[in-house]
Amino acid sequence: AIHCLEKSLKVRMLAKGETNPDVAETLECIGLVYDAKGDFETSTDCYSQALLIYETLIGYWDIESAKHVTRAELSGDEETQHDVNSAEALKTVIENYLGKHEEQNLLAVADTLRRLGYLYGKFNKLDHAMVCNERALETYKKSIGGDHLSIATTLFNLGVNYARQQNFDKSFECIEESLRIRRLRLHPNHEDVERTLQRLGNIHVEAGNNEEALSYLEGAMSAKRSRLGRARADDYDDETLFNLGILHHERQEYVKAIKCFEESLRVRKLKHGEENVQIAEVLHSLGNVYRDMGSLETALVRYKAALRIKVLKLGPDANDVTSTLFYMGIVHCELGSLDDALDCYEESLRVRKLNLDEDNVLFAQTLTNIGIVLYEKKEYIRAADRFKEALGLFKAKLGDTHEEVAYTYHCMGNMFRESKKFDEAMECFQHALHIEQIRSGKGSINVAHTLHNIGVVFDEQNESEKALAAYNSALKIRREFLGNDDADVGDTVYRLALLLLKDNKRDEALEYFTEALRIKELWFSSSKNKASDEEHDKLLECFRHTLRLMRWKYGESDTKVAETIYRRGTIHAIRKDLKRATECYFEAIKVFKKKFGDDHLSVANAMHNLGNVLSEQGETDKAIRCYKKALGISKKILGQEHEEVADTLHSLGTCYKRQAMLNESIKCYEQALQIKKQLYNEDHLSLASTLNESGIVHGLSGRHDQAMKCYREALRIRRQKFGVDNVLVSNVLHNMGTIHQNMFQDAKAVACFEEALRIRKLQLASDDLRTADTLLNLGAVHDSLGDDDKSLLCYHEALRIYKSKKGDIDLSVSNITYNIGGFHESRNNYEKAITFLNETLNIRSACHGENHEEVADVIASLGNVYYKMNDDKALDFYQKALQMYELTVGKDHASTAQTLHFMGVVYASSSDYDNALKYFQGALRARKLIFGEHNEDFADTLYCIGNIFNAQNDYDKAFSCFDQAQKIQRKKRGSSHLSTSNSLYYMANIYEYNGNIDQAINCYIESLLGRRKNLGENHVDTSACLFRIGSIHHTRGEYDRAIQCLEECLRVRKFNLGDNNLDVGHCALSLGAVYETIGDYAMALKFYEETLNAYTSSLGGDSLKVANAISNIGGLYADMNDDTDAISNFESALKIYEKNLAQDEINLSSGESMQLSDDYHGYAETHYNIGSVHDRIGNFAIALSHYKDALKMYKNLFGTENLSTAKALYSIAVLCGKQEAFDKSMLCFKECLRIRMQLLDEDDEDIGMAFFGLGVVYEKKREYVDALECFQEALRIKQVTGNINVDVATTLDSIGIVYGNMHEFRKAIKEWEEAVRIYRKLGLSEGDSSVDQIIQRISIARSAWNKEEMMI
Repeated sequence: AIHCLEKSLKVRMLAKGETNPDVAETLECIGLVYDAKGDFETSTDCYSQALLIYETLIGYWDIESAKHVTRAELSGDEETQHDVNSAEALKTVIENYLGKHEEQNLLAVADTLRRLGYLYGKFNKLDHAMVCNERALETYKKSIGGDHLSIATTLFNLGVNYARQQNFDKSFECIEESLRIRRLRLHPNHEDVERTLQRLGNIHVEAGNNEEALSYLEGAMSAKRSRLGRARADDYDDETLFNLGILHHERQEYVKAIKCFEESLRVRKLKHGEENVQIAEVLHSLGNVYRDMGSLETALVRYKAALRIKVLKLGPDANDVTSTLFYMGIVHCELGSLDDALDCYEESLRVRKLNLDEDNVLFAQTLTNIGIVLYEKKEYIRAADRFKEALGLFKAKLGDTHEEVAYTYHCMGNMFRESKKFDEAMECFQHALHIEQIRSGKGSINVAHTLHNIGVVFDEQNESEKALAAYNSALKIRREFLGNDDADVGDTVYRLALLLLKDNKRDEALEYFTEALRIKELWFSSSKNKASDEEHDKLLECFRHTLRLMRWKYGESDTKVAETIYRRGTIHAIRKDLKRATECYFEAIKVFKKKFGDDHLSVANAMHNLGNVLSEQGETDKAIRCYKKALGISKKILGQEHEEVADTLHSLGTCYKRQAMLNESIKCYEQALQIKKQLYNEDHLSLASTLNESGIVHGLSGRHDQAMKCYREALRIRRQKFGVDNVLVSNVLHNMGTIHQNMFQDAKAVACFEEALRIRKLQLASDDLRTADTLLNLGAVHDSLGDDDKSLLCYHEALRIYKSKKGDIDLSVSNITYNIGGFHESRNNYEKAITFLNETLNIRSACHGENHEEVADVIASLGNVYYKMNDDKALDFYQKALQMYELTVGKDHASTAQTLHFMGVVYASSSDYDNALKYFQGALRARKLIFGEHNEDFADTLYCIGNIFNAQNDYDKAFSCFDQAQKIQRKKRGSSHLSTSNSLYYMANIYEYNGNIDQAINCYIESLLGRRKNLGENHVDTSACLFRIGSIHHTRGEYDRAIQCLEECLRVRKFNLGDNNLDVGHCALSLGAVYETIGDYAMALKFYEETLNAYTSSLGGDSLKVANAISNIGGLYADMNDDTDAISNFESALKIYEKNLAQDEINLSSGESMQLSDDYHGYAETHYNIGSVHDRIGNFAIALSHYKDALKMYKNLFGTENLSTAKALYSIAVLCGKQEAFDKSMLCFKECLRIRMQLLDEDDEDIGMAFFGLGVVYEKKREYVDALECFQEALRIKQVTGNINVDVATTLDSIGIVYGNMHEFRKAIKEWEEAVRIYRKLGLSEGDSSVDQIIQRISIARSAWNKEEMMI
């Protein structure tokens, strides 16, 4: 504002000069803004500059007074204030000034005077302001005529000043004339018109003219909303909204009042924050409205909120605190919380004593209320003392005949009557009556109240004639003042009826009872559950007397009797005495049918209400029959589109909802909505109710979009009718939150639940169960978001509320403890989970007995916790739960199936596969029967069965289960769901095992993508897929891809598990193997050493896996021809193997783990590998010993027919050949060859090697024909691939040697020449030892061949 005004000032000074009136006006505006900011020094400077300009325009002598006044008011300088001229002096100055100016300057003079008047008024110099404004008004009228806007402004300012002087008549006259001119000259919604209406309304509020005030304020608000839009207008003017709320409250327009107050509250919170005294003011006023409405608990919530802010901002001893405490005492008293009421009144009294004079009437009022509470508490002596003290104060301050004195006498009379001190009571009532008759005349309503109580005193003393006279006098006045339907009228009528009945005047008594009953019913139905038990009992007593007299007069089967019985049933229903309500309705229906037939509206109405009662009792089948009967009658008599038809359809829909007949329910609600939309406007509350219920059913049916559509419309209507802070609004928000929760829209769910919770905390008592329900849902959403602290806070707060309302042993409490137990279970806080679940178990066992489905639920949950703790108790709990489910819900129930499934999981985890399979198959059978073969739970059990078959190496059955499971999971949950990914992983395992590598790697990749999507790229489960994919690439020779996958696997595992985890070691081992394969021994050694460190840290230095890792390092050194380090590592590995495993007796039963077999195989391999190194360096005896140990282990592990056995036989054969033990060598080669030919393809390279070795032995033994046959078969196998290599040349060389030894030199030369050709093609030339030896043999053979030729 200052920025804009200063720019305006600059432009005006440039355009019009520095002494122009517009410049002065702008300076005044700037001064006003600084004044509002509290910067009085700058504000004073601005005003002074403006006054200097006015001084130059109209003369020093005319402005000096105003300048002094303004400066004095701003500075607070007493010395300056002494110099200020009086209003009379100012008046003289102005008159002299006006006489000196020409007529054409009068308008400028008037403007100046008006501005000066405004300034005087702002600084509370009202006399001076009035002089300026009156002279300005006269001058305007003289210069520009009557209906100019400047005249309207001046009149407005005059009216405001008159109001400040409490001269309301003159104020209204001026401002109403201002309004007339402004309406004539301006748009009806112009800001000045709106401001004038608002000011008129506020002044009428101050003057106590509420009707006029309401009219003007509503007009102002309407104008503002038309001009700015509803939201901006309301955000701008909280004061008008507040005043409107007060006026609507005084007119008993409670809904409108609440709407205004709540909107004012919202705006003030935006302006001032949550904890401002102005917020407390609105909260207190809202409390007043709710108290007058009878919503006492809501009122108390508002008062408490107001009190908290007042104490926080003003302190506990501030006088403003007392009014809220006083009204809280009233509410507590009406709620029957007498101790709380007494505390509030006494605290209010304490604070008032600190702030007020000792004889202040507020003390007496508080003392009177304290007396009332004490007599309600039967503490009559203390109550009498308080009343007497109050009476003394009232008389001293107000006189003996004040209405407060009469009221106190009246309260004392009630107390004495209650304590059976009738003489004292009568004396008090007579004093009260005397005062009331003096003040109001003999026919006032207060006189009637006192006469009624005098009648009660006479009645209780059995002075019937006097009582009758008093009652009749009271009744006459009460009917005149209150009408025929007021509750007080009903009380007097009822008293008269009882008195007449006592005198045996039955006909007259029946007439009065009938009238009393009508009034009490009317009042009771409107107050509903707000009526006290005492009032309820009095109403039922009235029914009893009335019915007894009706039966005496009309007989049992009269319709009047039936209608009264029907009405009594309605009262019982309101009070939730459902059994008696049912009896009444049945009795009434019986008479109605007898008198009117089956199709009468009386039958329909009674049937409808009977349906309501039966539905509340859970007898929904009977309720539905009643509703259908009522619906048929109503449609027949009233037509298809009557409101009673809609109401019955709504109730029928609710009944169907309770029976989970959701399609039928939604049809009823939709029909009800269709009728209501034709009958009512689009904002009718009945529509909102049906929309809300319809939304619930759509939500239960999974039609979430439809549900939200219904809820949004219901929310719109209720907010429009009740404002944003109404409990009914919170109900819809809670339901919307539930839909968002079911759709996994957690952020939206939190927003709805938090807003519902805010409203419920604001409007309901602190221990209201609806608040607890919202807390439970909010806790569940925070749970799913992983916000543990907020979740647990909500759960525990809900638990506190439920325990305070229901006690410790209640099923609703057990539901919360059950949820908290589940929360702790999901966070692995198992001890806390067990504590809460045991509490749940105790409650449910106490409520249901030992055998109940809900008891079984808790026992099964305890089983879940113990299973996660690896505690054997899990199985016992599951077994107990299973027995209980089978007993209570049967074998073919979802809970039974789930428990069977969990038992299967427990047995599977302990490798008891037979029992696991038994229970899983039982679960599968039940789930198939319950859900069908395409259900998710059915798929989960199939998956578990697949794991069992997989563990039992029955891969075909396992694959079938996994495949079927993933098809269901893919369809129901999506291809990337975690369960689908897990099934695909195990399918890939089996594909890989069966050699279907392409299918395996595809499944692994899809599983990897699913796990990454669900778990994130760094989750450890993704590493399993990466490990298998890397291993497949390794076996395919795709080493770069293998390294990429395995290194990513290693990163993920280290990220999750650290460097020294077992799985980290496995991955490092595989990486080392890949690098060893490609000859990168440095990298291989690095990863093998990582493997060794991981295994040693995880398992200790003597673990078999450590031995395996050391053996691998030994193998790597062997590949590097580092024989010393190789032997050292192999020997270290063998020591560990020898320490853990028996070498001589290896007996692996079918139950032995695969891991143990692998350990023995590693043991054998280490013997074999160290044998190979010793063999290479010529330590033949040591080598042979290790080979034989390896051979023995291979045979024990795998049997004779095994390739590892053949491998060991081959190496022994070669070693025996080196030692020229050719017979042993031949036997080993033949056995090796037999095994390999049995297990391998006939063209396998290993068979060729065995043939070659056997050929060498035959050649050494000079059995050349057999040698030649072996070499030729070896050559055939080596040439199958078509590749030319050294092995082919070597074999050709050997064949040539055999031919040479057989003296077939030409054939020998041919073979040798082919060998030389191959060597040369491979890059070997003369000078290479292999080539030179063959050439030398060729030379010798040629010489021998030539000699034979010569001999021939």
